Amino acid sequence: MADYEKDLLRGLGETLAAETHLAWVDPDGTTPYAPTETGLYIGPVPSEPRTAVAMNGYTVQMFPDTIIGVQFHTASFDHDEMTRAAQAVSDALEGRWGGMLGTVKLVSSAWQSGTILGQDANGREQRTDNYYLKIVRKTPNR
Repeated sequence: MADYEKDLLRGLGETLAAETHLAWVDPDGTTPYAPTETGLYIGPVPSEPRTAVAMNGYTVQMFPDTIIGVQFHTASFDHDEMTRAAQAVSDALEGRWGGMLGTVKLVSSAWQSGTILGQDANGREQRTDNYYLKIVRKTPNR
């Protein structure tokens, strides 16, 4: 069975890189981010680059519809860059209906919550934004 959360996050990375200024390097790839790029990552926020966006998925609901929450954790030394990255994600995902995110069929996407988190150990400002993505997921029992 496919790893739908992994496939969804990779599809999000590809989609956001195509539609925004955010840079995506597939986690299995070897191409590094340029120091001036705002990198998209899966997992924890790395200590570099200056501005980074980490994506983490979590299951919200499986029945009757599959809803996957995705937390976008943004960290930056520049408040305006942090806001610009969060707005880029919002512009691409808020109210999105249908289409594909990589190999995962999206039904709808909506912002759910977010907040400022304070500074990280490197002195970067942080914020989080959470989106709920309703997806098509076939399972053996439905």
